[in-house]
Formats: sequence, structure tokens, C-alpha cells
Amino acid sequence: MKALATSIALIILLVILISVLIPAFFILYNTPYHSNQGNIAAQAYQQEKKLELNNVLKGNPLIYYSSGTSPYVEIKVQTVQTPINITQIYYFNGTMWVPTLNTSINVGSSMIIPLPKAAFDKPIVIVTGLSNIFFLNPNTSVTTSVVSGPAGKVAVYVIALALNKTTNGYAMIPVNTSVQFGGILMNTPFILYVNPGTYNLVAKNPEIFLSQYGLTASFLNWSVTGYGTLSSPNSPSTSLTVSGPTIVTLLYNTSLKHYKVVIQFSLPNNTPLPIEGTTTDPKTGALLTNVNSSLTVYVDNKPYLINYTHPNITLELTSGYHSVQYPTTIYLMFNYTLRGTTIPYGEMIKYTLYNVKSSNSSAIIITNNNMFKVTGNGTVYITFQPSVYYYLVIVKNNFTLPSGVKLISNSSPILGDIAGQLLQANVTPPQGSGVPSQVLALGPIKDYTYEMLYLPSGNKISVTYFYLWEISGSYTLNLPPAKTFHSLISQPQYFIVNNATWSHTYSYNSQNIYSPPIYIYSPTVITVYEVWQWGGNPP
Repeated sequence: MKALATSIALIILLVILISVLIPAFFILYNTPYHSNQGNIAAQAYQQEKKLELNNVLKGNPLIYYSSGTSPYVEIKVQTVQTPINITQIYYFNGTMWVPTLNTSINVGSSMIIPLPKAAFDKPIVIVTGLSNIFFLNPNTSVTTSVVSGPAGKVAVYVIALALNKTTNGYAMIPVNTSVQFGGILMNTPFILYVNPGTYNLVAKNPEIFLSQYGLTASFLNWSVTGYGTLSSPNSPSTSLTVSGPTIVTLLYNTSLKHYKVVIQFSLPNNTPLPIEGTTTDPKTGALLTNVNSSLTVYVDNKPYLINYTHPNITLELTSGYHSVQYPTTIYLMFNYTLRGTTIPYGEMIKYTLYNVKSSNSSAIIITNNNMFKVTGNGTVYITFQPSVYYYLVIVKNNFTLPSGVKLISNSSPILGDIAGQLLQANVTPPQGSGVPSQVLALGPIKDYTYEMLYLPSGNKISVTYFYLWEISGSYTLNLPPAKTFHSLISQPQYFIVNNATWSHTYSYNSQNIYSPPIYIYSPTVITVYEVWQWGGNPP
């Protein structure tokens, strides 16, 4: 009986030891065995841990987190390798990390690990027996941020999440923000290997702007899972005491209050930008009809279209910061109509950002041209002004044969608007434009396709050379009699300038003096006339 009592006592003692020791092996901490040869064992542990990490990051095994209504972790083992031991998988329920496994899993082959339905659309953390920690957002493969340290140190994993209330509960948004851990400043998520002890922990940004969601979030609290405690979990600045592997979660809470905000695009006189609309030319009063399509503007990364009839964007925005993206320079093209004649694409106007202001500086605070903070209802005015007016200049040629000469056959075009840059001109922008003068050769470079260029209002064109032209090929002309030439040389005749208010003919002269200069204040057409005067053949 005494021996039996002793056995029963031993069994009870064993049960007590197990009940005490098993919780000590916390889900995040699988302590490696240390023999008397501690250094050798520690080195081996670190090598195994690094090998496991490298294999996982290379996709062997491939770990994928599928976060549907029935979430699961899929593990695909590519080749034979040392099995991975998964000690725990956690999901974040909005306030804490919840364990999902009742026992560790030894992964020696491909498998599916089901997760609770409550893990749907929540981030998870996978912890291995070698203390590797893998953080996965919904529907992603393994990614991790690792900083290796000497043996004997403990892992502290720091992540940041923003809680955003939706109709289906809370959505968790991973956040990249600055956290000071002791004397180290890092961006979440990160892992540090540190000595057991107490460290300052500071959220450097108590308020953050999630531009991709158009949300502003404020510090909520810290939470800890594992061998760590916080002195002040509800303060952005606190102290963390760690004695073993620890997950620290920095939580932010998004603002839920909404305000009506109008974003208006206009000219300084409060009229809409003439996108898909009309305006008038300031020099001639011509009707300008815009040919552009609506302008795309992004508010919190969501696209909106604006034009002449819909110049405003009306939104319900949350309290906090919001972004608006748009070009600060806009070129609008117009059909130019004057006295019943329309020149397609005859004018182009450059509009530049004039200012960005608020209807109520206490309700909407303009941070910069692309960001504003909302604390109440109001309007954001984004104003553009016309800075440069450009007019279409067309240069074309008109080649003819001498009177009485007829074309019988030709190997390349010789009549009408054929390629040839026959004029050289000094092009001088208006004073104060900041644009340098330049020398241009004017004329089409492709047969039957006139040259088009846009020059700013007030631009001066001074022609300095009027060139003859030569082409080669096979050309049979009836002079009479009929004769074939292998080259033709033209004789410059004159060029005519026509625009909305002025017309002038410039005759060729050997001194190359062509006065007055051509001023551009409306769409302008320059037509150059030459005659094929000479023909030749090789000797």
C-alpha cells in the first residue's frame, strides 16, 4: 500500500508539474535546448533558425493566407526539407491577438490549416518552433521583416494597425509608421532582437493620414502578446518590459464623423474651366470651342471627372486629412471660329494653377496644394488662370511647272504641297516670356502634309532665307517636245501670309529681306510658291 501511495503521489506531482510547465512554454516561445556546451547549441539554433527563414522566403514551403468566409493557411512543400514546426497562428480581432491552434503542427508535406471564421479579413501571425515570426495580411503570401541578433536575445515584433469601422464591423488596415524602440527609430512592421529588460516605446505619429483610403487615424492604444508588459498602454509614449518573445501592436482609430465638402475648379472670375465648353479669344473675340475630354481628378486616390458643366466635386469626407491630385498645368485645345470660318485646333491655351483656398479656414485647412484637413463643412477652391495663348501656324508649299509645260510621267510627286523646308526664319517670343529665340526651317517634311506648329501670342517670325529646291528621280515633261530629266530645280516665287486680321504677300528677292515681320496673334497660314524652272541629267 505504501508503494502504491508513493506511485499515486508521483503521478499527482507529475500532473501538477505539467499543468505549471505547459503554460510556461508560451505560444510564441519554443526555447531551444541548452546543454553545458551552451555556446555551441546557441550557434546551432541560430543557424537552424536562419535556414528555416531563408527556405520560407524562397517559397519552400510556400505559405499563403486565404482570407475568405472560410479562411485558411495553405502550405505547399516544394522539395524534401527539414519539417517546420508551427507552434501557433494568431489573428487580430481588433483589440488583441487570438490564438487558433490547440497544439503545434509539424509541417512535413503540403497541407491546409483551417482558421476560425472570425479570422476573416483579419491579419495573422504565424510563429514557428524556431521563433521565426511571419506576418500576413489577408490573401497574401509570407512576408517578414527580420533583424538578426546574437544568441540569447529575445524577439520583439512591432506592427501598427488602423481600425476602421464599416457596416460589417471593423476592418484592420496595416500601417507603416515610425516607432521609437529604445534608442532606435524604425518603421512598422519590424522585428528587433534585444536583451530582456525595459525599453522606451514611442509612437512618433499620434495622428496619421492613410492617403490610399482617404482616412485620418489617431492613436488609440498599445497591446502586447507574449512575454511583455506596458507601463501605460493608453499613451503614445510608454515603457515596454520584455523577458521573452513579444508581439507589440500599435493601434490607431479612424475618424467616423463626416462633413460635406465641395471641391471647385474654376478661373479667377469664378467661371468654370472651359473643358468641353467654350470661351473667347482675348485678341480677336473669336469663339473658342474646346475639344478636350473631361479632366480626371483624384480625391483620396479615387477618380472624378470635371468639365465646364460639372466643375464641382461634392463629397462626404471624414474628419481629418484628404488628398486631391490634379495637374498644375493644363493645356486645352480649341477650334477657332471667326466670322463664320472655323479653323480646327486653331488655338491652344496654357492654364496654370493660380491658388488653392478654403471657404472657411477654420473648417477646411489647406495644408498644401494637394492636401487639406477637414473639421467641418466647406468648399475647397482650386483656381487656374490662362498664362499663355498659342496659335496654330500652318506652313505649306505649292510647286508648279512653268506656263505651257505639262507633266507626262514622274517617279515622285513634284506638284502641289510636296515636302520641302523652303523658308528659314528667326522666331522671337514676346518680351518677358522667358523663352529664348530660335532659328527654324519652315515647311512640310512629308508630301501633301503641311507643317503645323503652335507659337505663343505676340511671337515674331522674321524670314531670313527663301530657298530654291532640288529633287531627283525620273521626270518626263512636255516642254514641248517631251523630254526626261533626272533632277529638277525650283525657282522661288513668293509666299503669302494669311491670318484672322491680316494678309500679306512677300516676293522673292536676292537680298533675302522680307519686311514687315510676321506677328502671331491668331491662327496663321503661310503658303510658299515655287516653280520648277530647271531640269538636268547626269553627264
